[in-house]
Amino acid sequence: MGRTPACVRQAINASSNELLACLGKDNVPVLIAGTGTQRAVDAETEHSGFSILHSLELGDEEKTAIWGLFEGNMRDLYSGSSFGWNPADKKKEIFHMLSRFLLVYDPDKKANLIAFCMFRFENEEGEDVVYCYDIQISSQYHRIGVGRRLIHVLCVIGKVFGMEKVLLTVLKGIHALPYVTVYLCEPPANAKAMVFYRACGFQVDPNSPSKFLTEDSPERDKFDYEIMSRELRT
Repeated sequence: MGRTPACVRQAINASSNELLACLGKDNVPVLIAGTGTQRAVDAETEHSGFSILHSLELGDEEKTAIWGLFEGNMRDLYSGSSFGWNPADKKKEIFHMLSRFLLVYDPDKKANLIAFCMFRFENEEGEDVVYCYDIQISSQYHRIGVGRRLIHVLCVIGKVFGMEKVLLTVLKGIHALPYVTVYLCEPPANAKAMVFYRACGFQVDPNSPSKFLTEDSPERDKFDYEIMSRELRT
């Protein structure tokens, strides 16, 4: 394994408050439309409208809420995908020691987690990236701009630390077999996620299977996901 680039090391070693400071007054996210009360707060303030925390800073209640939101949104999709549903492995990934979290709470129910974004700073294929592993939003808070604002926060933080792009993996919502792709529904179950990320400025990354495998490759249909990215240095 090669040496971690300096800017990635700097980002990994940054405190939650240092990440929060990246936002500044001009980038403070109003995360729930219509309330006018949400603001970025000190990372140590409990159950405020928005906070940034390191995985090691999460309490048991926060971990339970994060996992509950993820499981409720994604269990069926994972179960029907090539990834499969493996709670133990997924919990290790989500709560990895290098994971960072953007947490959003209902302003009227302070302990009610309504959305989270889990991300890490990594070097992928020689590029320094903010890797967005998950954005999960409670169903009753869809379509009010929470996801778009979380993406905005990731991009701001990534730019401050000199990352080249935001990278993420999106399940297509199809079940891939060796020689045939079977759609579970029409359109594919996770099509809305693909539309959302494109609307946020993401494109299919050159390292996604659909890009580097030719259309007649027998390997192409085995992949039921896309890798998408948004450039930060343009």
